[in-house]
Amino acid sequence: MKYNIKITFSILILLLVIVGCKTMVSRDSVENKPLIGTNWVLNAIEGKQIPEAEEKATILFNDVGQFNGSTGCNRFFGNFTFSKKSIKIDPTGATKKMCSNMDFEKIFFQTLNKDINRYVINKDTLLILSRKNELFRFIAEDIVEEEFIEEVE
Repeated sequence: MKYNIKITFSILILLLVIVGCKTMVSRDSVENKPLIGTNWVLNAIEGKQIPEAEEKATILFNDVGQFNGSTGCNRFFGNFTFSKKSIKIDPTGATKKMCSNMDFEKIFFQTLNKDINRYVINKDTLLILSRKNELFRFIAEDIVEEEFIEEVE
């Protein structure tokens, strides 16, 4: 009888451990966001953190080789080509409104026109790089809730 209780108890503990392990989700299992179709919000330029602003600088790449975005004031657009890790960005144009933070825009557009040639996506972070330096760091914006709210209204 004591032997049956020990076996039953051991099996119960083993099952709890197995079930507990299966329900745990590792942070490493989170998939990378796709380059195409993700709204990327600017986090840093050339390693310098961007201060929190009311209007965020963003970029969005589409599946026909075009991109568009906003500096928080002006809109910009252009063409791009990419492969698994390389990217070539060709800025075509931008609106020219006068904004309170034109210094930021000047730095942004100067950096956008540098020799961009590769990118790395790690979960929700997009790095746009030259051969030697990180030029831009973007964070994926979760826009599902906003899209849902717009559809309901």
